[in-house]
Amino acid sequence: MKILVVDDEKNVLLSLSRIIPQQWADVTMLRALSGEEAIHLIDKVVIDAVITDLRMYNVDGLEVLRHVKKVQPNARRVLFTAFSGDPGVKEAIESDVIDFLIKKGDRKNEILQSLEDLWILWK
Repeated sequence: MKILVVDDEKNVLLSLSRIIPQQWADVTMLRALSGEEAIHLIDKVVIDAVITDLRMYNVDGLEVLRHVKKVQPNARRVLFTAFSGDPGVKEAIESDVIDFLIKKGDRKNEILQSLEDLWILWK
């Protein structure tokens, strides 16, 4: 499985990039530090899933998710955000561009449980 993780906060991106492969050995991680970089990768590489932050400069996570849905409709789309009350989250849910929502503010074990729930859904 090939997962693209997108976050403009380098420490969050690195944390997820460490956590996910520790849990699932058969995952290949791709990383993007911006929405622009993510869209570029999505246009070039077939992915199975994208996990993206919502709030990013220039190209936000909602735009990334819409792009994935358009060009790789079979890819799973996950929103990873600290702002679950953000209007963008509601818009993502209503426009059916996300399959799953994970809150950044959760403790590591809660994030791991969310990822585990997600993994089960994907199988």
